[in-house]
Amino acid sequence: MANEMLDHPVKLPPVSLEMREKLRAGFPDEAYKAHENKTYLTTLKAAYVMERLNDVFGIGRWTLNHKVEIAENGYVLMSGRLETLDYDCHIPRQYGGHKTQGTGVELADGYKSAITDILSKSASYLEIGIEMFKGNISPSGDKNQQGKPKAKDGGTLTKEQVPEFYKSWNGKIYKGGTVYWNDLRYKLTDDQVDWLQGKDKYRES
Repeated sequence: MANEMLDHPVKLPPVSLEMREKLRAGFPDEAYKAHENKTYLTTLKAAYVMERLNDVFGIGRWTLNHKVEIAENGYVLMSGRLETLDYDCHIPRQYGGHKTQGTGVELADGYKSAITDILSKSASYLEIGIEMFKGNISPSGDKNQQGKPKAKDGGTLTKEQVPEFYKSWNGKIYKGGTVYWNDLRYKLTDDQVDWLQGKDKYRES
């Protein structure tokens, strides 16, 4: 009987449409916050992600298997895979990293933040916080921003700034040739817009 069970493992059910709707349901405004380093980006607080996983899959019925890939020079890189125990749900391995040294940084907090990063990326495959990942929610939770972060006006992006800007640009150009860089909002010239739209990093907003 034992061998028979090994040869014919129990087939787990897939995630249902009803579960999918629960996974991708919205969150209150206080669930969102600005990214720690890139404040023009929005993140979903980890507590809300864990609560949603508990609500849909059950407390203790999901796990995040993770391991350290690199830990050196005051930085840790980890990989992990979110797994559900009762459903046929396969999510690609994700990576997360964080500094472990510096002012106000404790070693344990660095590892915890790296794991949280993995969890958030994994949750996106389950459509948790899907509207945020689409760029439709600002750090304040305002859904009427249509993906436009709140930022102070930086004026016109000069030609001298463009090379440095391009290195950290997230690939999005908003209506009217507006881009966001270093927590500031810039208005591009038509020539700059045409140039950036020809780059590999460009993606439709």
